[in-house]
Amino acid sequence: ASALALAFAAPELCANPDARTAAADQYALGAVGYFAVTGLHPYPHPALPDLMRAKRAGAPPSAAVVNPDVPAEFAAILER
Repeated sequence: ASALALAFAAPELCANPDARTAAADQYALGAVGYFAVTGLHPYPHPALPDLMRAKRAGAPPSAAVVNPDVPAEFAAILER
């Protein structure tokens, strides 16, 4: 279950689980929103090392690109 939680965790939490901040909570909320509108985790990598690398490499594809029914304005909120 903890590996699944890392799919929604901010990159800094993956490196240091004690680094809980409001920003990390916002990141998790955005990741859950991304999942809700796309059906995919922002970084859908099955292996934990690949997931961690992807999070450090940059932003996931826009939710509006993954699901064209997502309004661009909402996708921008998720990306922020």
